[in-house]
Amino acid sequence: MNFIYQSFELRTICTRGDGSDFKLKKAINIKPMYENLQEFLDFLFLKKEIKVVNRRVSTRLEISKITSKESKRPFGGKALFFKNVKDSFYPVITNVFGSSRRMAYALGMKSLNHISQLLEKHIKQIDIKTNQDALELLSAIIKKTDYAPQLIKKNVPICQEVINTGDNVNLYDIPTLFNLKKDGGNLITLPVVFTKDPDTGARNTGIYRMQIYDKKTTGMHWYNHNNGSHLYSKYGAKKKKMPVACVLGADPATIFAAMCPLPEGVDELLLSGFIRKKPVPLTKCITIDMEVPSDAEFVLEGYINYGDLKKEGPFGNHTGYYGPCEPYPVFHVTAQTHRKNPVYQATIVGRPPMEDCYMAKAMEKLLYPVVKASIPGFYNIRSPFEGIFHNISYISVDKTTANPKKIISNYFKLKHIRQSRGIILLDKNTDIDNDNEIVESMLQNFDFNKDILSFFVESVNRNIVALDFTKKKSLPAQNSISPARFFNTSETLPKYLKKANQLFETGYNKKHINHVLSVFEADYTNYQTDKIADLLLFHDNFKTFNIIIIFDNNIDSNDHYLLLWKFFNNLSFGQDIIIKNSRMVIDVRAAKKNRGLDF
Repeated sequence: MNFIYQSFELRTICTRGDGSDFKLKKAINIKPMYENLQEFLDFLFLKKEIKVVNRRVSTRLEISKITSKESKRPFGGKALFFKNVKDSFYPVITNVFGSSRRMAYALGMKSLNHISQLLEKHIKQIDIKTNQDALELLSAIIKKTDYAPQLIKKNVPICQEVINTGDNVNLYDIPTLFNLKKDGGNLITLPVVFTKDPDTGARNTGIYRMQIYDKKTTGMHWYNHNNGSHLYSKYGAKKKKMPVACVLGADPATIFAAMCPLPEGVDELLLSGFIRKKPVPLTKCITIDMEVPSDAEFVLEGYINYGDLKKEGPFGNHTGYYGPCEPYPVFHVTAQTHRKNPVYQATIVGRPPMEDCYMAKAMEKLLYPVVKASIPGFYNIRSPFEGIFHNISYISVDKTTANPKKIISNYFKLKHIRQSRGIILLDKNTDIDNDNEIVESMLQNFDFNKDILSFFVESVNRNIVALDFTKKKSLPAQNSISPARFFNTSETLPKYLKKANQLFETGYNKKHINHVLSVFEADYTNYQTDKIADLLLFHDNFKTFNIIIIFDNNIDSNDHYLLLWKFFNNLSFGQDIIIKNSRMVIDVRAAKKNRGLDF
């Protein structure tokens, strides 16, 4: 049996699990975009962006462990092609989008900045209304292009070269992954889920986690704010079955478009066509009224009954904790189709940086121009990997143009940002991608007695907290005390602490008003935040530090990336910050929160 990538001619022999060979042809030309996943993989092989794993591997824990290690390599490592998967006829590809370079290639560009430039070019041709919603502006741009998806008539579409229905459906034939020891089961982590509005027939696509329950059913893990969930409720009100199709392995532009937060009723395949510069070809499903990309690797057709729920989870998430086991809708599979010799694409989540970081970075670059054009005073944005994108955002602003609170309120109208825990405000001339400049802004400008902004935002129906690191007209009082270098000895540390380190130690600078100390508790002492704050603030050896951050004792104090990840994931602005006598304690211990098992 031969496995032939159709667009290029790169020849590599890969032995399948059944003993037959894959033949990857040798590339002779490069197209600007890709019809399907396998064309993109050809291109990545040409660019030496794929590492082939030859040895036999298991879908249970092993592939996820290898992928997680690779993703931590410089610049995101390589995509991994597991050609010999235990108990499977099909290879597995992971970390496909796991670098800025590969994510740009996926969108047909040399750099992720080019997608911002593409949008900026189109924005100039649009009549922008004052305070126009950013996502509505993006929708207006993609609707102006002539790249609507097209239904094709083909005797045998690629995605239906092999068809299984009824009792022949068997989800266990697909090499889905069991990622972490305490996960609830094998998971489909990168499905493009197709649904339709029962009133208008408008198509919707999204990416929702699916846990395998048995040969014919999975969970459908969508949240209340997801468009898929909204449509699910509509079917429930009409007491109708909800037809659903799940594509496993689409062309990269379609996968990217499915994760973007377009307004309900706007077809994500328009965005895919805009990126591809050509329409997405569609094929009618066999057992349901739905269309799917013709060049997909696998397609699962089926339905969901409103109120048919089953517990899903736990799931080890990119927060570093296992999410709870909760009921979600059950997806019943009526047909399972695939192309000949398909490749199963999976993504792994966990401690960043991982593949989802680069996918989210691309979405940030896509949205940046429309947000800037639609929100006066907004200058730039960065959602750091350590904050797993939805926990914290750095926003640079022009305070001469608009009030920062109004900028933030408008920013939170974006659907994908509504779960964010907080904002860090920076001056527009601060290099938002330079961590040293951001730290310097905090050390010089942040007066926590005045610069913690908390205010109600109507679009999310809750208070939002922002830390203002911008320069002020009246400078805060300088901290004239130079903190002594801290030594971790039994004489300097109280018994309830394991270690203490000065953070951002740059030498004494008279412009700095803040001196930051991180402390690591010796064990889980059951001290509540207010009690341990009093102990720290009144300890003689800590008096020269005006900001003290408390971490758990199992954190590597020398791993600054890990410290920031734990800080952004564990911090609850309303509960974990205590200010007394112009000094601040921030408690980011996970243990006190009972947040589940760290992995």
